[in-house]
Amino acid sequence: MLKAVILLRRRPDLSQEEFSMHFRVHMRPLVVDLPGVSRIVVSEWVAGPGGKPAYDGMAEFWFEDIEAVQTLVQSEEAREIESRMAEFVDMEAYEPFLTVEHEVMFDPVTREPTKA
Repeated sequence: MLKAVILLRRRPDLSQEEFSMHFRVHMRPLVVDLPGVSRIVVSEWVAGPGGKPAYDGMAEFWFEDIEAVQTLVQSEEAREIESRMAEFVDMEAYEPFLTVEHEVMFDPVTREPTKA
């Protein structure tokens, strides 16, 4: 399983509330039917050291394999989303990267490692 993580900073002319509205409400209909994607999670900044976030939001997209990633990247839907992101995202600070997760499993009571 692969995961794309995208760090997003809002455009300087937008408030956090305006960013949130675009991020969670306006983009939702566009992302729910993305080809090749098996799961999507969006997260918004709440708090951090110094009070000012380096990023205002993060989007995570899960894929079964690299072919699914390529399907999305080559899709018309991905181009539409990227074009709409410019309405609320500082595209100079746009940070996408692809990851492989390694889950750390442990017993919540004993804190001893467990097998996946």
